[in-house]
Amino acid sequence: MDDGLMFMGREVRRYTTLASTNDTATALSADPRNAEGLAVVADVQEAGRGQRGRQWQSEPGANLLVSYLLRPTFLRADMQYDLSRSVALAVQATVQGSVGTSKHSVQIKWPNDILIDGRKVAGILIETGMRGTHLSHAVCGIGLNVNQIAFDDVPNATSLGLTSGARLDVDVVFHALSRHLEANYLLLRQGRTDLLRSRYDDCLFRKGTPISVIIDGIRTTMVPLRTLSDGRLVSLMPDGQERTFMLHEVEWVLGEGVSDR
Repeated sequence: MDDGLMFMGREVRRYTTLASTNDTATALSADPRNAEGLAVVADVQEAGRGQRGRQWQSEPGANLLVSYLLRPTFLRADMQYDLSRSVALAVQATVQGSVGTSKHSVQIKWPNDILIDGRKVAGILIETGMRGTHLSHAVCGIGLNVNQIAFDDVPNATSLGLTSGARLDVDVVFHALSRHLEANYLLLRQGRTDLLRSRYDDCLFRKGTPISVIIDGIRTTMVPLRTLSDGRLVSLMPDGQERTFMLHEVEWVLGEGVSDR
């Protein structure tokens, strides 16, 4: 099949069951013969994880569980959040294209969860290796809920199928994701970080509008405004002052009794 891809997802290693697609892709990164863009896909992850070591729940065969091997040796370590932006934007575009643009809002909850109408549909976990001042490799793990309709103990989750009301072909979603990821990665390789940063900030969840959060154990509100080059979030606080947050410093209150870091 000629899907227009140059390298992203052109080579795929498919597994019925894996402990973790990220772990397998990381092991494959040690062999230079494994080219950039290789994708590791599994129907089931027995030890899949999200940010901060949380387990990623997924019904067997219902969703897209994939890790891409990249070799962004052109990217300095202090710019690695731009890689995170490029991946988050690719997932956002894939989700938006799957559910339509007119009825549903698809946004990026800082730093890199993807939400449909405020409900989580995808998570991203990027693990990198270093050589001197630059990245040597990156493994970009993506868990995207495609056809799952029930989520145990995850009250704020949704899927493409639940949102669209139709069952989707997981392979079609994978190829769409690969196309968007390749396009954004090429922008990153070309040094077009200003464009990626602008697009990312435009997609920020609740940008310019107040949202309830928990900071230092205290519930308050803030208005997300933009991100800095290193990925820190700038928000307007109730006292009228702007405050900058590092990762893990904000717990979002997404609904009554529902919070997420």
